[in-house]
Amino acid sequence: MHLNANRSVPVNCAVCLLMGTVGLGPAGCGKPAAEPVVERLPLPVEWHRPAETACISLGNEGDFDSDHVFAPCVCRHEGKFRMFYCGSGPQEGRLFKIGIADSEDGLNWTKRPGGAVLAFGDGRTSLVTPALLRHGAGWACRENGKLRMYVVAVDFTGEEVHRLYETTSADGGLTWAPLGGPLMENVYAPSLLRTRGGYRMWYVDASAEPWSIRLAESDDGTHWTPADPGPVLLVDQAWEKERLFYPFVIHDRGRYLMWYGSYWSQRDDTTAIGLALSDDGIHWHKYADNPIIRPDPRRPFESNYCTSHTVLPNCIECKSTGLVWRNRCMVCCGYRIWYATRNEQTRRHKYFAIGTAVSPPPGANKETTVAQPEFSMSAERASDPRLEPLHYLSRFGQETRPSHAFAAGSRDEWQRWHAELRRKLAVAIGLPAMERTVARQADGRPRLRVTKGPVHKGKGYTRCGFMIETGPGLYVPAFLLIPEGLDKPRPAILCSHGHGIGMNALVGLTEEGKERQYKQGYQHDFALQAVKAGFVALAFDQCGFGRRRDIDFSKAQKMPNHCEQPSKNALHWGLSMTGIRVWDALRMIDFLQSRPEVLADKIGMVGISGGGLVTQFTAALDDRIRAACVSGYCNRYADCILSIHHCIDNYVAGLGTLADNDDIACLIAPRPLLIESGTEDPIFPVAATRAAVRKLRRCYKLLNASKALEAEIFEGKHEFRGARTWTFFAEHLGQPE
Repeated sequence: MHLNANRSVPVNCAVCLLMGTVGLGPAGCGKPAAEPVVERLPLPVEWHRPAETACISLGNEGDFDSDHVFAPCVCRHEGKFRMFYCGSGPQEGRLFKIGIADSEDGLNWTKRPGGAVLAFGDGRTSLVTPALLRHGAGWACRENGKLRMYVVAVDFTGEEVHRLYETTSADGGLTWAPLGGPLMENVYAPSLLRTRGGYRMWYVDASAEPWSIRLAESDDGTHWTPADPGPVLLVDQAWEKERLFYPFVIHDRGRYLMWYGSYWSQRDDTTAIGLALSDDGIHWHKYADNPIIRPDPRRPFESNYCTSHTVLPNCIECKSTGLVWRNRCMVCCGYRIWYATRNEQTRRHKYFAIGTAVSPPPGANKETTVAQPEFSMSAERASDPRLEPLHYLSRFGQETRPSHAFAAGSRDEWQRWHAELRRKLAVAIGLPAMERTVARQADGRPRLRVTKGPVHKGKGYTRCGFMIETGPGLYVPAFLLIPEGLDKPRPAILCSHGHGIGMNALVGLTEEGKERQYKQGYQHDFALQAVKAGFVALAFDQCGFGRRRDIDFSKAQKMPNHCEQPSKNALHWGLSMTGIRVWDALRMIDFLQSRPEVLADKIGMVGISGGGLVTQFTAALDDRIRAACVSGYCNRYADCILSIHHCIDNYVAGLGTLADNDDIACLIAPRPLLIESGTEDPIFPVAATRAAVRKLRRCYKLLNASKALEAEIFEGKHEFRGARTWTFFAEHLGQPE
């Protein structure tokens, strides 16, 4: 079943027709992609054209769009539709600029007076295929209140290399920031989504014939890396000819949908639109009855071309709120497409109108469904996902780009970014407030009060207990592990435990303090591993764990999580549990530097899970940590603590507006950093860890320190692995003798 030239044909369960034709596997090798893991949901393959006239036509003689109009890019602005489109006049070489039109209903449009709003400006280079950064459902994403647009610049009179640029607008697209330098070459007609893991861009690879569609990924939307392997979509269906072009991608209820164009093999000088489906954005399955939209010979403005398009949910409420990760737009309202058209080729015009079509929701006969949340008498659950708080907060977070995300392009920019983020991060977690309460030594460092505890002689090491007062009334129990036979100072490793029984899990003790002869839990006694590798090791109980739990309070209040109430109280007083734990870690560095067994300038730090958090933040804020291993933590906040259940001690008020998890890790550069992650980690997903490592690689490369960054991705769950850890520290701190 498919859309005929004159009319649409009803379609039954269109997913059943996704068979036979699939996207290609790695590097166009012809290997079929795995069957998509999606629900059996109807696809938008039935389309109706609601009007006999074009939405946008050529401008008058002398206007910037008098000879060509194409590439509609539609969004919502102040309750209306807004379209950015390409137009050109009769100049030789087709000099394209970007114009604006507005509409109340998406059907009847009014061009904004004043001509183009964006041009390259050299009188020779065209700007084509504008593409807004979008959420998964297709709605424009505003970062810090600004639209972010990507355009392709090409000189049609010269080399015709397609170069990608970006710009932003704070007033809905009336004025745009100056274009910077090119981001990529040989990019045409991009389609961009902001995802939980960063940014994704599907684009036409214009480097060679035949044009194909590829995927690139980015941590910040500026620095792009083509995803391997090769093209994600090639010419391989019978209707397709010569090229693929104009991909437009959305993410709808766990699946990616791509509308793309090609020349139609059954008719000369004709283009049409096909549909493809994917569960990961890489492996695509084409709809077996493509093309789904074909030119209509009866309509005088589109007998030959209908490509270069935008597709959005066809409902008013979704346009103003955007159902992002739990989008139900196909169910509630269907879709609307805007596309560029033309009739038989004329001497002057390649495209000369913009048309529209509607794909109704399943079972609907009317053109548009307005999806307002319904009032329900039942309070058992939200009757609409838009009533759920996490929906609003997810949308808010997606529209709020961290003010200090790593984006430096030079060492000078990095130094300014580094200094400012360090200062603001310390304030965010509450360190300045804690610093004001402590007494100081002559060198300015906080004064520590240290009391010796029990000493135990282990196999190949000595374990010494200490009670260290890091601030007024803030006491930290710690174990110092000293290798047997130490006769001169050695490098030391500060060991930071995760959730559980505290530092006993790192030193071979049960919760009751008895010696263990076996590894227990997910932390695998890594302080013992450190000392047996020849390092001096210091483990300490973090606030809220081990000996530092409010046992009586928790029992009385029936609270199983001992760090919950202290975390709440810390937030009330402008502190944070993260800040308290980092403060203690900083004081542990002071303690290590005071010890005769330790080389004061050779201190590393390692931690797993919540201990990975403390390690990452401590190393980010203090250069005395000369090398760090972060296990089971480095990630993206949207993928871990904002979407998966985590303890409240992971949260810092306002941190999301300042920096992401991987931005904080970038503060460690250029010092050596090892990231550990299990492929089956359920609370810090490995895909987001890989995305974080990509950003880190870019940061370390900028500082000519690429070899100082390592990532150990192992087969396993949320656990400390340590396969590379002690060799890593030996290489960067010195081999313990």
